[in-house]
Amino acid sequence: MGDEEEYELQLSINSYEKSDVIISVILGFIDIVFIIVFSIYLKSQNKKVNHLKQKLLKVFLIDFITRLLYTKKYNSWTIYKELFFSFMNCIQFYLIISFLSYALVKSKRFSQMQIFLLSIIFFFITFSYERFSFSVSNTFSQMLYNKIILILQSTCVLYCIYKTYGEFKKYIYEIANSIKCSDKELSKVYLFILGSPQSCLILFTIYYVLKIFFTFIKNPVYIIYSKILLNILKEAVKYFAFCVCQGIIYQYYAYKLEEDEIKEIKAHPEETEKLTINKY
Repeated sequence: MGDEEEYELQLSINSYEKSDVIISVILGFIDIVFIIVFSIYLKSQNKKVNHLKQKLLKVFLIDFITRLLYTKKYNSWTIYKELFFSFMNCIQFYLIISFLSYALVKSKRFSQMQIFLLSIIFFFITFSYERFSFSVSNTFSQMLYNKIILILQSTCVLYCIYKTYGEFKKYIYEIANSIKCSDKELSKVYLFILGSPQSCLILFTIYYVLKIFFTFIKNPVYIIYSKILLNILKEAVKYFAFCVCQGIIYQYYAYKLEEDEIKEIKAHPEETEKLTINKY
């Protein structure tokens, strides 16, 4: 590789690191805005609504802390930092699965052991093994090892996604149908929740198929660009999952309000009738 090519590669690496940090800062700011707004919004006396809200707030808080520390990642990368980031992602996964489980009817929820085992599996199939430096004979062998690991890992994740998709879709449908409101304005939120399993499947598939495809790129500069694209796509998938959780909370909040209004009408039918007469 000539001096000009090395210079171009170094510029691309610097651009990648800067863009990665900028994206983390922007998304960290979004996390903070959400935490502040969501903390003072959707106040409810319902225990389930508040519990779901607290779980999602924890997810965003962990996301913010991770992003804050991620901006320092490039100063001195160590395997301990990578373990920490993987562990934090695992906690987020645990909270999201717990969130979905708690949103289900009580008799159909996951046990804590099931959620814990799913989180352990998530940790081991998503950990960045390619970042470990093993004693290999040359750089080519190291690159080949990294590519094999990425392909095997991405294939394994895709298999797990398609293996669990049917169950995941069933649970999302059960959650959506259990909190369906009669208000037509909320039908868009309901349809968004119903369509989320297919959307998640498509987004995850695109991400991991591209990840496999990009392992065959040899040009170092194109590799940097592919990483930028994958990072953007990964964040899009992540925030889409967050939006689904927000939609569930909002729908559940509206459903409980509607349910309380119906109970109030049944408890005081005379007052409701008088209000209707006076209205006309």
